Amino acid sequence: MVQRLSSDLRETDSIARIAEDKFAVLLPSCSEHHGHDIAERMCRDVEDFAIDDGRGGALYSTLSIGVVTWTPEALPADNLERLSVLLQAEVETALAQSVLAGGNRVSIARLGALMV
Repeated sequence: MVQRLSSDLRETDSIARIAEDKFAVLLPSCSEHHGHDIAERMCRDVEDFAIDDGRGGALYSTLSIGVVTWTPEALPADNLERLSVLLQAEVETALAQSVLAGGNRVSIARLGALMV
């Protein structure tokens, strides 16, 4: 799965498994719009990918994605640990929205109103 997801990323991007069924993708210098486009492309690529089940059939998977962006210029952070906690909480909320909406979709979280 990591190899499939990595195919949509730039050389400067990073992907990591953070739980059995969760991955985190870091997209430095990426706008919200571009991040959303990358996430949508990942959803389509995984949905279209068939895995041989070894019995002549195929297995398919989908992604539910939460996206959060942070721009230091727009929202300076004095406490990076607090910023990390806020980003994780917001992206978890966006991910939950994607799952509750039926999955196989992207939801965006916005940090603008939060105190960092």
